[in-house]
Amino acid sequence: MAEESRWRTVVQDLWYLRAPIVIVFTPLVLLPILLTIQTSEASCAFVVLLMAVYWTSEMIPLAATALLPAILFPLLGVMSAGDVCRNYIKDTSMLYLGGLLVAIAIEKLNLHKRIALRVLMVFGADPKWLVMGMMLPTWLLSMWISNTATSAMMVPIASAVLMELRANQSSVRGTALDPEVNNTLLGEVQGTNADTELQKSGNNSDTEKTQEKSDNYGTFVISNNLLASHENSTVSNNSRGNNASCETIRIGVRQNTSNATSGSLTPEDEEYPRLCKAMMLSIAYAANVGGLATLTGTPPNLVLQGQADIVFKKYGSQSPITYTNWMIFALPLSILCFFCTWIWILLFFLRKRFWRKVSVDQRQKVKRIIRGEYQKLGTMTSAEITVLVLFILLALLWLTRNPVFIPGWGALFKDGYVKDSTPAMFVALLLFILPNQFPRVLFCRKSRGRPEADYSPILDWNTVTQKMPWGIILLFGGGFALADGCQKSGLSRWVGDQLAGLSNLDPWVTNLILTFIVGMATEFTSNLATATLLLPILADLALVLGLNPLYFMMSAVVATSFAFMLPVATPPNAIVFSHGHLKVTDMASAGFVMNILSILLLNLAINTWANAYFDLHVQPDIFQELPNSTLSTPPV
Repeated sequence: MAEESRWRTVVQDLWYLRAPIVIVFTPLVLLPILLTIQTSEASCAFVVLLMAVYWTSEMIPLAATALLPAILFPLLGVMSAGDVCRNYIKDTSMLYLGGLLVAIAIEKLNLHKRIALRVLMVFGADPKWLVMGMMLPTWLLSMWISNTATSAMMVPIASAVLMELRANQSSVRGTALDPEVNNTLLGEVQGTNADTELQKSGNNSDTEKTQEKSDNYGTFVISNNLLASHENSTVSNNSRGNNASCETIRIGVRQNTSNATSGSLTPEDEEYPRLCKAMMLSIAYAANVGGLATLTGTPPNLVLQGQADIVFKKYGSQSPITYTNWMIFALPLSILCFFCTWIWILLFFLRKRFWRKVSVDQRQKVKRIIRGEYQKLGTMTSAEITVLVLFILLALLWLTRNPVFIPGWGALFKDGYVKDSTPAMFVALLLFILPNQFPRVLFCRKSRGRPEADYSPILDWNTVTQKMPWGIILLFGGGFALADGCQKSGLSRWVGDQLAGLSNLDPWVTNLILTFIVGMATEFTSNLATATLLLPILADLALVLGLNPLYFMMSAVVATSFAFMLPVATPPNAIVFSHGHLKVTDMASAGFVMNILSILLLNLAINTWANAYFDLHVQPDIFQELPNSTLSTPPV
């Protein structure tokens, strides 16, 4: 017994020291690659494998790991320091920055909540339409602002509706609502039931994702690195986490207390928990699906654009990935996934009951709740109107810069000089100039004396520094540097040659296998890190197989958004799980089918309209005419 206790203590101590053990021993284990194979490809492989371990284990913050190429590539002779550092701020990074500044302004003014409530007022109170009413605004908003912020905003609205439905159900049966259930739901509406606390910590052991079982409560720990890497998280305060440092969001989870009532369960008692699960999961899934529709919807999409630029520039051409072109492929796919998600959630949780209609009284109460929340926002302010106009203007500038069939406004300028980041920066700059409230001066003055309002811009720098996830800029840069190193060292070409045996399979079969692997891997790892590591290799694999490099790249990037099974897979999943209606088994069983359906829809899209538009099954002439060995990457 003493021997067993001693070994248990040793194991516990090693587990406590796992972070420094992984950090120190990983490069030592990989060191033989450098010593035995003294080539540029081997040096680059050492860096790639080291970053892969650090990124997947998250023993070092993801953004800090992204700095390794700036250190190791020059030391190992893969790239010069100047060439590496040029990758850290590129056109794609500025596009992301500009889009996120607009999103921060929208969140600051609660404009996204106004839009969501306005959409909800259109739908009825029947279960199927309630789920649709939660999904549609989440899906729409996730195309343009943080998936995490959208989910955090929608969950309290859903909780208020659920509380009213539960109270009405109890009153119809002539019974009082269980106080414990009432308090739980009320806490959700106030945003306090999740026991959310931000714990600033430099200890990386706190970033471990665990779940501790107990009777009514569990502890679910989400690394802030995970939040930053999966989505451009900008949530703050009561249900939003600041991304400025290595923090941990610790959420106390209430496990289905609405089922804790005593006595036998009536069909209505059984139906209510299923409706709760359906509404919560619909928010998370709609946020995940909505982000893939636009380039700025989720960071992996921008990684694709940046790495596609590297691949095509190497061969003296421009990448066809633009805002408009991406939406031609991804928006129809996102719509298909949206409706499949809606139907599957109704079938899985509500079953045949989703056709049941609620009473007139319930319908009126739900509408009254939503209308009351909307009225609390008051009338639209001048700042909200200005931001809404700027948001629409930015979307139009993105879509009309280089449309498909006619010349866009980008044709008015020197070819190749204006890109999607240009209008993003222009609109973002206007947010720091236009006033938050137009002062009553000059012809707007109503009375003599001092102006009625001092000048202050819509967006101030303090707000930006608090809500901007700066770490993702470094993640983008590290990913682009890694991709550039793989191209220049020849590592990605070497890996592609080793996988040339896949040429015996039809391209669609190879793509189906790859997307399934990526889709399952992203359930456990950062989708941003997964995309960053795989895209350079998949680009050269496509070239070896005689395909357009975008064929595998686009498929893999979209597959990283299909993480539906686990709470740790994406921040929206974690947020809805924290509100206690869901068990891990609920998410895993519903999410597994969603993963399969989404992957199949992705392969349908990539092999039909995407192939017809981008000609993905045919390798462009530029890749056939210019040999890889005679080229070098031009400076960016």
